Amino acid sequence: MDVAMAVAALAVELGAHCVLMENVPRFGRSVQWACAARLLQRNGFGTDMAEVDSARLGLPQRRRRVITFSVQGGVACSVAVRAGECDACCVA
Repeated sequence: MDVAMAVAALAVELGAHCVLMENVPRFGRSVQWACAARLLQRNGFGTDMAEVDSARLGLPQRRRRVITFSVQGGVACSVAVRAGECDACCVA
């Protein structure tokens, strides 16, 4: 089991309300993310992702990263991440 699938399985087992993963851009197109997202979706999570420049999130580096959101019973808002407004994410 890879790390993404382990995180997704743990979130389901513990009854988490939301899951955030951060990784390299390639992760967003990977089989690992697809499998983890499918597991989360089958267990009632809405999933979304955005590729962002980490400097827009307040980090002292310019690097492209993928941020994945999964919210139990809702849909994550990647628009908020793209705008750099992480505290404005919405859940249903």
